[in-house]
Amino acid sequence: MADASLEMWWSERACTKAWGSYVRPDGFGRWREGLRTVDFFLEYDTGVEHSPQILAKLPGYEAVAAATGIVTPVLFWLHSPRREQALHQRLTRSHRTIPIATAAGDSANADPSSAIWRRVGANSDARVSLIDLAGEWA
Repeated sequence: MADASLEMWWSERACTKAWGSYVRPDGFGRWREGLRTVDFFLEYDTGVEHSPQILAKLPGYEAVAAATGIVTPVLFWLHSPRREQALHQRLTRSHRTIPIATAAGDSANADPSSAIWRRVGANSDARVSLIDLAGEWA
């Protein structure tokens, strides 16, 4: 889309400075398409952390939402479809109050704005685009 861009990106370091007492995401961004925007935290998985370690991060994101009054989606980018499926199932069972979506693949060859995101807790396994997450969680 011609009228689409990553409007803002904060590095892990900037995120730690802003929210380090709660969470330490790998990044925070704002994606814009036309008049719509979606803010998101990004957790980039390299396969080193086990699922319990990943799930242990979620209360921190809930605490950020409670402290700021702003519910921001958390996006998990996994390095393999198999790992994504396993984490997605665990996240679905975790019954969290924050919006979460997962995707998997080679980040060098993928377009994170495309329909690759799978919403945790959705009634469908359909993949949606990054901007469509804004409408899902409005």
